[in-house]
Amino acid sequence: ATKRVQTLADVPFSLAAYNQEALLKQGIDDFADVAFATAGVTIQEGGPGFRCIYFRGIVSERGNGPTTGFYIGESFLPAGGIVQSFIEPDFFDLNRIEILRGPQGTVFGGSSLGGTVRAIPNDPDTSDLSVSLGTDLSFTISGGSNPQVNAVVNAPVVPDRVALRLSGTYRHTQGYIDELIGDFSGPNRSPVGDFQRQENVNDAEFFSVRAAIRFEITPNVTFTPSVLIQESEVDAISTVDFPTGTLD
Repeated sequence: ATKRVQTLADVPFSLAAYNQEALLKQGIDDFADVAFATAGVTIQEGGPGFRCIYFRGIVSERGNGPTTGFYIGESFLPAGGIVQSFIEPDFFDLNRIEILRGPQGTVFGGSSLGGTVRAIPNDPDTSDLSVSLGTDLSFTISGGSNPQVNAVVNAPVVPDRVALRLSGTYRHTQGYIDELIGDFSGPNRSPVGDFQRQENVNDAEFFSVRAAIRFEITPNVTFTPSVLIQESEVDAISTVDFPTGTLD
C-alpha cells in the first residue's frame, strides 16, 4: 500500500493480506474465495472470465471504467469486456494476495477508487533447486469431476546470481447447467413441439504458464523479467434462464 516493507499494524490503510501458507490452509484458490474471506469485498459472479470485483460497494454507475485496480506483481492489468471482468492468475505459485481498500489513487492511480488488488508471484530463488507438484480433485453435483494439476520448478542457472522459475496449471471445471433448445413460446414459456437438451453447457478449462528469470546484479539491484500466458475456454456463461413456474 505504501511501496515499503512494513508490518500491517504500521500501514495507515485498511487492508488484508494472505500469504501462500494462508491461501493453502484456507483453501483459497480463486477470487471468489478471497471475497468470501475478506470483509468489504464483493464478487459479481458470472463464472470464469465473467467476474467483477468491488470494494465497499463502490460501483461505477455510468461508463465502463472499473473502480478496482488490479496488479500482477508491479504490472497493472485493466479490466476489460462488457462486464469489466479481470484476469485471474493461478494461485498456486503466488507469494501473497494484497487487498488494499481504497481509495488508493495516491500510489496506484486511476481505477482504484474502491481499492486495489495485488497478486504477487514468487520470485526465482538463486540458491536452491526445488520442484513442487500439487493436485486437486472435486466433484460438481449433477455435473462431474473437476481435476486440477499444478507444477513449479525453480533452478539456479548461476548459483547466487541467476535463477529460472517455471510454473504451470491446468484446471477443468465441469458444467452443471442444461440448455433446452426449441420453441418455448407457449403459455408461461412452455415448449411447443419437440426440443433438445444439451447437458452441462458451462464447462470451463483453464491453462496457465509463467516463466521468470532473476538476475542478482548486486546485493541491492535485481532484474526479474517474466512472461505469463493464460488461456480460459468457457463453453457458456454460468447463468440460468429461470422464469417463475418453468424449468428453462
